[in-house]
This record gives sequence, C-alpha cells and structure tokens, in this order.
Amino acid sequence: MAKQEVDIGVEGNDGTGDSIRESFRKVNENFTELYAVFGVEGSLSFLSLGDTPNSYENNKILTTNATGDAVILSSITSSNGTISVDVLSTPGEIDLSVSSIEIVQDTISPTLGNHLSAANKAIGGVQISESAATALSNQPGRSQVFTIDDLVITKGYADRRYITSGLPIRVADEPANTDSFTLTINSYNGDGHLVFNSGHGYDSGANGTAFIFYAEDTDPSGAVTGTTYYIRYESSTELSLYATLEQAQEENQSVADVNKIIVTGTIASDDTHTIVDAGFDAELPGNFLSDVAMPRKSVVRRQGDTMEGNLFLNDHPGDLAGAGTPNGVEDLQAATKYYVDNTAYSSPEVLFVSTAGDDTMQGVPAGKEGAANTYSFRSINAAARRANELINTAPEEPGPYFQTLSYGATTNTEGTAALVTSSGVENQQNVDTRSILLNNRQFLIKEITGYIAFTYPDFAYNVDTCERDLGLIIDSVSFDALRGNTAN
Repeated sequence: MAKQEVDIGVEGNDGTGDSIRESFRKVNENFTELYAVFGVEGSLSFLSLGDTPNSYENNKILTTNATGDAVILSSITSSNGTISVDVLSTPGEIDLSVSSIEIVQDTISPTLGNHLSAANKAIGGVQISESAATALSNQPGRSQVFTIDDLVITKGYADRRYITSGLPIRVADEPANTDSFTLTINSYNGDGHLVFNSGHGYDSGANGTAFIFYAEDTDPSGAVTGTTYYIRYESSTELSLYATLEQAQEENQSVADVNKIIVTGTIASDDTHTIVDAGFDAELPGNFLSDVAMPRKSVVRRQGDTMEGNLFLNDHPGDLAGAGTPNGVEDLQAATKYYVDNTAYSSPEVLFVSTAGDDTMQGVPAGKEGAANTYSFRSINAAARRANELINTAPEEPGPYFQTLSYGATTNTEGTAALVTSSGVENQQNVDTRSILLNNRQFLIKEITGYIAFTYPDFAYNVDTCERDLGLIIDSVSFDALRGNTAN
C-alpha cells in the first residue's frame, strides 16, 4: 500500500488535523507494512499495494501495463480463435482451451496435432511437384525429408496417371525391341544404390518390380549374378535393391532403408553389370514381357478371331503325344480345315453312302465327292449319278487283255516276247533326243517333285499320281521326237 501521512493540521491543537485515533491507526498500518516487507511479522495484502489493482477479476492473469510501471489484470484472447481460461478446476494450474484456430496464421511450420477429418468438406489447391516437396522439407523445424511420393494427390492427377475414370484400360503397344528390359549399371554410390548416368526411366510406381542381376565378370559386394532382386525408386538416375517385394514397397522410407541391400564395388572398364526385367523371356515370340497385359490387336479371342501368324500346338494328339518335333517346329503347326480336307484319305475306287451324308456335297473339296465316309452321299441315287460321271469322264483303257510292249527283241514282265518293229514311225529322227529323255526319265520326275516341294512347301497334292503323269508326258515327248519336227 502507499505510505499513509498523518494530518497534523495547520497549527497545534487547532482541530484541523487527524484525530489521535486516526493518526495512530495510520502509524500502525505503516509499521505493519514495513514489518511485512522485511519479513519480521504480519502480512501484506496484494490489493493494498499502491501499483496493483483494487480488486480481483475472474480468469485473468497479472501482467504489467504498457509503460511497465504498474501491475494490471489481463484476459487471454486470440485474434483467430476463441481461448477459454480455467483456473478453478485444478488448483495451481491454468487450463487454456482453444475452440478454433486458423492454420493459415502459422506461416512458419504449420502441423496437425492429430488426424484430420474433412467433415464432408472439399480440400483443394493441392500442389504436386518435386519443388513443393522440397519446400515442405525445408520448413523450419522439419527433420523429415519429403519427396513427391509423400504428397497428397488430386483427383485429376490420379485420373491422368493411375485411374481410368470408367474409360477402357489402355494397354501399351508392343515395344519395337527388347532393349528397354535391360538396364546397364554405370556405378554404385556411397548409399549402396545402382547408378544409371542416363536415367533408368522408372518412377516410384515401379517399386517392387523384379529384376535379375548379372555381372559379366566380377560380382560387386551385396549382389550375386543370376539372383532376382526387387527395385525401389531413389531418384531419376538411382535405384536400390531389396530381397523381397514387401520390403521394396515399404511406405516408410526410414524402415525401407533398414532393409535395403547395400551394393558396393567398382565396375571395371572391361566388365558390364546389368539388371534384366524378370518378366523378359527370350523364348517367347514378340517383344512383350511374360507378365504384362497385351492390347486387343495382339491377342486372339476365345469367341473366335483371325490370327496374323502361325499357331504351334503344345504336343501331338493321341498316340503321337510326346513324339517331339523330328522335322522341326512345323511338326506342331496347327492345320486348317482346308488342309485336312485336301490331305485326308479318299478312296479312288469306292463311293460311300451314309444316312449322315449330304447329296449336295456342300463344303466337300473338289474331286473328293463321296470318296470317303466323311464326304459320303445320303442316297444311293446321288452316288449312282456320281459313278456315272466318273465313268463318262474316265480315260479309255485297253482292259485286262493287254501286254507290255518293248522296243526291240526282248521279253516283257510276263516272260513272253513282244517285238515292236513299227509304231507308226517309218523314218526315225532325233534318236539321240529320245535316248537322252528315256535315260533321264526317272531323274526328271524326281527333280520336278523336289522343285514343287521346295517352291510351294504348303501345296498339297498326290505325289504318286503326279509322278505317274510326268512319266507318261516324257514318254510321249520322246515318241514324238522320233517323228521329227512334224509330230502332233
């Protein structure tokens, strides 16, 4: 409290000053304050001090005034929220409760203290870039290093990269070659990463992809040739290796670093280290990986389709199963109906009739009408008409009463002599021509057969019949040669 002055009046005993009682009361209070200040005895009321408030107020704290020469009672308030003060629930403690606050006011390092619920409200304005991740990492007080993989993405970002939004899934065309499936390693850095100076072409979406490591000469420390590892994106020029898929796809970078395989060593100038996509199978036709989806134009539907290339089966059916491919992979090539129809058995002498047959012969190869059970007629009448056609179009033959004639004095196959002295040629010409043709008759036949087989490998025909006709043609030409240049 302030010092209390005793009013002694203007003159002695003039009755203008304090009374004797009031004077000693002030004296006593002054002494009480002095004793309290020096800790001798008594107590001093806070409110009785001269530079303190005259009364207490609820839920306020003591502060100094603007000039710093007096103690005042102040309320705790906020310019961007409501703060409640509770000093009654727990004696000796001040409980401050914030009912609302704007994160935008924290321009230094705003951080959520707990899980955030959007409460059915939209969140927008998200930036997704490496620069944004770098800015987040560089905020004061941040110890974690963030990458673009740690940022929240927008719907548009996801639609453009990962989600189809109801549209058909687009699958990439077949690569022009298989070069992209093999990555050549340039070096290993201090973090145990594989370094690719020109970039590897992958992003974090490839985390967990299986690759097989190969060293042409010497394996580095940590990696073994022929072993399958799982990659993890570290940067545009670096990948790390893991023993399992789960380790490579670990979301927490700190946990992932614990399981990372540290690969170290120097690659010699005459050595080559590579990693090859485990889905690459050099034995499969084409340039697709063995474990990727293929576009519609590169596959055949089970509902029916047209193939661009040949179809080779896994094995032969029936008793020939396991026989292999003694004549090459073509032994397993699938056959078409046309091929089967034209190479299937047909009788040159018998016409077939069956209740399952067809008199119209629709779809039956020309010349095979009724010649096999598969191509049978349904009625005897249709078979008889076909027989009549065959008789009418068949070449005339001498019948069973004939013998083999030989030019010159010799015997035939039956052992009887058959001397031909004239065969309509009075003056033989070109005798050498006829002799050369006859001496090379069999050679010419086999040469023509070989030429057809080489030039038209897929052409199906009756080889025996063709060779027979070739012999007849050669015989006719050699006979005509004897007649000279006027032969018919």
